[in-house]
Amino acid sequence: MPERARSLAEGYVYLDLAVPEGGETAEPEAGEDAWTLRLGTIEVEVPYEGEQAARRHELRFGPGISRLIDAGQWVVVAGVYARRALAEDLEFAAGPAGDDAYESVVAGWELAADAVAEALRFVPIGADRVPADAFWTHTGTVVHRENPERFTRDALEADLAHYRQNLDDFRRLHETG
Repeated sequence: MPERARSLAEGYVYLDLAVPEGGETAEPEAGEDAWTLRLGTIEVEVPYEGEQAARRHELRFGPGISRLIDAGQWVVVAGVYARRALAEDLEFAAGPAGDDAYESVVAGWELAADAVAEALRFVPIGADRVPADAFWTHTGTVVHRENPERFTRDALEADLAHYRQNLDDFRRLHETG
């Protein structure tokens, strides 16, 4: 039985994490109640209602807490997007290359912010950190064990604010209208 994602975006991130050497992800295959995403032998179902809820609430990865990607993996994903966005941001600043390059930087900072916001969802109301049971993958467990300070509410909120500030700064500096 395939895993179930809250949104297409979450499904694609899950496949990227599940098959780190990469590969070609096929277009979503429409079924009766859900799309199916495939990469190699791995399948992820994305219920139509889940994608609709993600869009309705403007939550890229869907409402609720992920059951596919743990808190540690979300922090890793956020870091990957942030590093890419920073590199593209610096390249753009050195010599703007057009609308596609601009949109790529914006998307990178947005994805970094959205991914760290996903990790932050694991912090229970009134708690100051992500609980230990929010790390169930090898990657997530290792990242948490090696850097537990990254999983406090304050640290995650600081990362979120930093990524959003970088996005705002980029937009302000490179407005085209």
